[in-house]
Amino acid sequence: FKIMHWPFGSELTVIGAIALTISYGLRFALSPQKSMLDLLRLVFGSALLVSIILNMTGFRYGDTLITFAMWLLLPILVLWLISYFRPNDK
Repeated sequence: FKIMHWPFGSELTVIGAIALTISYGLRFALSPQKSMLDLLRLVFGSALLVSIILNMTGFRYGDTLITFAMWLLLPILVLWLISYFRPNDK
């Protein structure tokens, strides 16, 4: 939204980040078995939301926090790939 300079693009980005964080938070709270992947998803969503809000308000290190949030995505992808391709030994 922001790349195409749509009206209310910033607001839509924040609403999307809030929805992502709430959905990850609910999934984490309601899941009976919590794994490292669930925790990483929750931390990634929270870091992304905070970094977007700080970047929009003109915080000096907002870009650094977005980079940190994106680096959190790498272990999430690796853990998901490992769990997806791991053979079931049942």
